Amino acid sequence: MTLALFLPFAFINFRWSKYWLLALPIYFQLILGGSINALIVIKTHYSNLLLLPLFLVFILGLAKYQQHSLPKWWQKLFSAEKKLAAIVVTVAIIYVSLTMGPILPWLNQLTFGPKGETAWAKTQWQLAKLVPPQASLLSSYAILSALSSREKIYALNYAFTGKQQLSDKDYNLTEDLEAILIDTSDLLFYQLQAQNSSLWRKQYPTGDDRLRQIIAERHLQPNLAIGPIVYFNKFADSPISLWSTSSLSAATNYQNISLENNLHFLGWSNLNQAKLKTAGELLPLSLFWQANQTPSQDWQLQLTVVNKNNSPLYQKIYPLAYGLYPTSAWQPNEIVQTNYWFWLPPNLPKNAKIQLQLIYPKGSLTLNDLGSLDYLLAKPTLSKIFLTLPAAN
Repeated sequence: MTLALFLPFAFINFRWSKYWLLALPIYFQLILGGSINALIVIKTHYSNLLLLPLFLVFILGLAKYQQHSLPKWWQKLFSAEKKLAAIVVTVAIIYVSLTMGPILPWLNQLTFGPKGETAWAKTQWQLAKLVPPQASLLSSYAILSALSSREKIYALNYAFTGKQQLSDKDYNLTEDLEAILIDTSDLLFYQLQAQNSSLWRKQYPTGDDRLRQIIAERHLQPNLAIGPIVYFNKFADSPISLWSTSSLSAATNYQNISLENNLHFLGWSNLNQAKLKTAGELLPLSLFWQANQTPSQDWQLQLTVVNKNNSPLYQKIYPLAYGLYPTSAWQPNEIVQTNYWFWLPPNLPKNAKIQLQLIYPKGSLTLNDLGSLDYLLAKPTLSKIFLTLPAAN
């Protein structure tokens, strides 16, 4: 990894300089943080702290070349191959700027940001605008940048683990937290991290307890749910219910389908439409569940849109009960009602259908080409498809 930092500069900056002191904190994060944390550091904004010393020492190296104070073999190489030297310098600037600079994230923002985004990105921006500009907020990492101008803002991943980044210190939120806007899909990432990280394996089982405690102690209520994103605030005019333990009386379509790990799907019913009109379509459903015994694993909900040939058109994994009441916390024989406002892409074929099934995700995390967190599923355990509905109401 160390060689990779200097290789694009043809090792011109591979020399001591006081400016390397600026890079030491982030360099130690790369060296000591482990493979997962190092990947996150190098492909996110943290790596920008390395750019200044890298280029400063590179420029000083070029100055040394002009003063003929570089090693003789360098002088000989660059004097004899001036075109090669120009190519090396040009490629170094372009390569480092693309891989460690803000250009790719900026292009991502330009393409998928508020002026030219996909339908789902438009919906995310709609939800972000609901939060009052000065409200103290807990939010998912992907939404933080759009809301970061406020004085008090907190990241979901740290609130979930209860620890600061690369530290055992507690992550404390303000007592007057006014709003929460989270993409609960993040909890799927946390589940996968728990499979591959000893730190997350220790913190994951109690993460949902911490989130429920934060919500309860701050007297926050769910005001809106669109797809996996949920908005909580203190003064919801008509709060919604995300999940509850109840009887089966609210179900209008009864079924009793045995799934995996002693789980049963008992039925479903329609919900009222959400209070926000989005760029996509919404499918509001209540789903009813029961576990004969408390499952040892956290099962999740996979939604798949298929065409008339059963070929997938769109797929999304939702945390069951939004991850706030995971299956590993369900009590034996209690009935759990989960309420979803499933988000669907616009302009689906008229004959498209929705398929729902449970999934136990297994896999690993990765970063895509634009530095956004993604996951790779490796043969996840799937239950049978337990519900098929038309995609259009």
